Amino acid sequence: MNKVMVTGLAIAHSVGLCETCNFNLDWLVAHPSILLWAEKIIITPVMWDMINEGNNRPYSKVYSNSTKLLFEMLKAEQIVEIIDPKEYINEPINRYIVEQQENDRKQLANIFPDRIKLGDESKVPGQLFIDDTEFCYARVTSLYASLLLSKCTGAQCLFDDNTLTYCKYKFGLQNFPRAAQPGKIESFKKIFDLYMPDIDLFPDYVIGNMFLRQSSKQCKNCANETTCSDSYLSSVEQNVKKILTYRSIDEIQQIISITNTIINRGSSGSEIIDPNDIYNEFEAVRTKAIRQIYSVFPRIKRWSNILTMLSIPVAVLGVATSNPLITVPAASIVGIAQAAKEFVEASTSKSNWVTFIGKQLPFAKISEIEC
Repeated sequence: MNKVMVTGLAIAHSVGLCETCNFNLDWLVAHPSILLWAEKIIITPVMWDMINEGNNRPYSKVYSNSTKLLFEMLKAEQIVEIIDPKEYINEPINRYIVEQQENDRKQLANIFPDRIKLGDESKVPGQLFIDDTEFCYARVTSLYASLLLSKCTGAQCLFDDNTLTYCKYKFGLQNFPRAAQPGKIESFKKIFDLYMPDIDLFPDYVIGNMFLRQSSKQCKNCANETTCSDSYLSSVEQNVKKILTYRSIDEIQQIISITNTIINRGSSGSEIIDPNDIYNEFEAVRTKAIRQIYSVFPRIKRWSNILTMLSIPVAVLGVATSNPLITVPAASIVGIAQAAKEFVEASTSKSNWVTFIGKQLPFAKISEIEC
């Protein structure tokens, strides 16, 4: 099952490692295609409460309102799953996480002195700088707690780029945790971006006013600012309905299944998932399927149609095969013909994704669907 887990300080907050509570929802803008292929999106009870309250700094009220509506709709479809980290992370594990953070901080600074510097522990507990990016006790313990929770739930962590940078130095390429690898998410994004229509989730007004400290000058100076302010939630609702409809389309499910198979076959353990390799193999599978459709299926179809005609007068079978002594019950021929037709229909159905790629989804029809 494709599971993803929302991460942030809220993970550590839930198990008593951090007083601050926030979480990362940037991925909704960077990787909205996750909403197409993720079967479950895992959040904590604290996250759910904050989403409902519309209070998740550093995001603005506009973005918070939009994500609240989104998660309410996803939860109604049983896509959102709420899991309490305390069910998996107890006090002994907390102590292990704290000790690991303290040891790693010193070792990383010793191993990579040119890139990693220790900060002022008295001012910021656990302060560490990787290039110009600051890490601290709360941030690193949240990262470790997220990795443990993802291991228990089988979910992919939705880490930001800075967190992934820390993981790169901490684990290296050979031991990079599967749950932290962005390769799977990037692989799906690459395939969906190339072969699918754009997945619009948030209108420009929401993205332009995403953060508390961010205010779109264009929006403020625009004559339509009031209209956008009044209509952005309606736009989000309609976009989410479209995405939910896309999720149920057989061809999209086939694309997801094939991509999963390639990812699972091409990478195991802690090996790095290369989105380019996944895409190239996906393209090879697609090319092979196209050849199969245009060569094998037409011949099988003609064969099944011949059998259908032969089933009418049994005597004709002997003439067609140059052996008038052959006698086959009509029911058997009908059965063969029917089986052939069912095989064609099933095989064609499994390859519908090939001809589906490159087509525009039926937006007009989708908009007419009552949700």
